[in-house]
Amino acid sequence: GSSSTYTRVVGLTSGATHNTFTHTQLEGVIFNSTSFVNRRAIVYLTAGAFDQVAANNTFTHNYLLNGSYGIFATGFNTSYLIPGLRVDSNFVDNPYYRGFEMRYLDDPMVRGNVITTNSSYTSYRGLYLDYTRNGFEVLNNKVIGNKAGDQTLYLYNCDGTFVEPGLVANNFVQTGDANGIGIRLSYNDFVKVYHNNVHVTGTNHTGTRAAYFNYGSNVDLRNNVFANIAGGTAIDVSPSNSISGSDFNDLYATGTNLGNWLGTTAPDIASWRTLSAVDANSISVDPLFTSETDLHVRQAALDSAAQILIQITTDLDGESRDVTQPDIGADDFLLLARDLGFVGVVSPGD
Repeated sequence: GSSSTYTRVVGLTSGATHNTFTHTQLEGVIFNSTSFVNRRAIVYLTAGAFDQVAANNTFTHNYLLNGSYGIFATGFNTSYLIPGLRVDSNFVDNPYYRGFEMRYLDDPMVRGNVITTNSSYTSYRGLYLDYTRNGFEVLNNKVIGNKAGDQTLYLYNCDGTFVEPGLVANNFVQTGDANGIGIRLSYNDFVKVYHNNVHVTGTNHTGTRAAYFNYGSNVDLRNNVFANIAGGTAIDVSPSNSISGSDFNDLYATGTNLGNWLGTTAPDIASWRTLSAVDANSISVDPLFTSETDLHVRQAALDSAAQILIQITTDLDGESRDVTQPDIGADDFLLLARDLGFVGVVSPGD
């Protein structure tokens, strides 16, 4: 029952290796408290030191309902990381505290998941990675429906390497919280943020940010849509070394300021370029998302406007990207040859 202290559905502890959970429905209690959150996760995976590393576990094509966490996974510390965790194509419905929280991992893959919630918790996070190392991948996820939480897709102290950088690509991210942040990267190193669609919704939410990058180094931003229609900014960067480069993005905001660079605001794309010395080929247009949470686009200006990136050959839907003229954002789309055409008059006749 909902009053039980321990209501985990799946528990894997030190030494649990090479397990696969696939095509299962895992249902926990409806949860609306911050007490004992670790005890009420749908999936709870922990590891110890030395040979108790809980390696190479896979969760794919599952439906996870309610609970405090959809998946909570943690290694022992930065010296004893969980290797080879694969979380692929799961649907996570109505977690209260976190959709995914994953920390102390080595080379995880988080791909193709849908995370949505009705949570009222003000510090809810949809997808949260912490102290993750090496070539981690966060790809093709939809993290949507966040109405109360302050961070939606959040990476903290996650480091790739020059040879194996982290990759955050082809994700749909949406938040409607009054202080919400779509994508946030803090204290990360060697991470590529490519082809994501971020949408901040609401009214008069001036403190919101579609994308926020603070501290770290070697973070590269390309071909993203960062859109804020809630009154806040599209992008916020502080200090300057938080990103190493940014270009071919769509930065769009309906509020007074498009961006914030080191504490100085930029009202439009021209002033943003002057302040930041980046985004020379970026644009600022309404992406025309299909809806608040369906972030497929209908904006002609995004078509064929992206930089060619050899790392990203397909889009969020698994469709091949145009190899010579890719589109900005997570969705590579085709424009109709014409919106409306006049063929002739059938009636009345002469």
